Amino acid sequence: MTGLPPLVIPDPTRMLFRGHKNYVLNVAFSIDGKLIVSKSDDDTERTWDVYTGREIGCVKKPAYFMRSIAFSPNGKLIVPIPHDNTVQILSLETRKTTIFLKGHMDLVFQVIFSPCGRMIVSGSRDCTVRIWNVETGEEIKKLEGYRREVCCVALSPNGRKLTVSTHNDPSEHNKYTFTVLDFGGPNLGTLSPEEVELYI
Repeated sequence: MTGLPPLVIPDPTRMLFRGHKNYVLNVAFSIDGKLIVSKSDDDTERTWDVYTGREIGCVKKPAYFMRSIAFSPNGKLIVPIPHDNTVQILSLETRKTTIFLKGHMDLVFQVIFSPCGRMIVSGSRDCTVRIWNVETGEEIKKLEGYRREVCCVALSPNGRKLTVSTHNDPSEHNKYTFTVLDFGGPNLGTLSPEEVELYI
């Protein structure tokens, strides 16, 4: 599929990507910066070449609101995050689901890959953070004890520190804060030394 050519506009620093038939809800760059994936209200997900602006793939998807898209470090897998508790790992090439990650009981707010691509971390309105094996879909660990929904998770570039942000109650003393946890460290002890070596 070639799609429509990009629309050339007077400003040489900008390029318009044409093809969607309704509002564009979300976009994300691949890790290498060569591709963009977009989700639209026209019920399609489209893949674009960043440098030419051409559409190189289009898949019809049922109508849903996609919060964001996570790319694997090797650029071969994506995880679209819809407005529910499902997490699916898809092949970027075929757009077919390779693995379902089952466990969250409420909306999933964010999903991220570890730098090596072997682990996924997700945060949810069910007040948990879950850590998954990308290859098998197995839940490696579940972090509980958060009193409110987990709205944001992030990993450090070396994958050894995890940041967790929750929707704080304004009446709480430590409102408007986030925590940084060390994998395998005394304040978390999330993964065993063997798991740290395998997934990070």
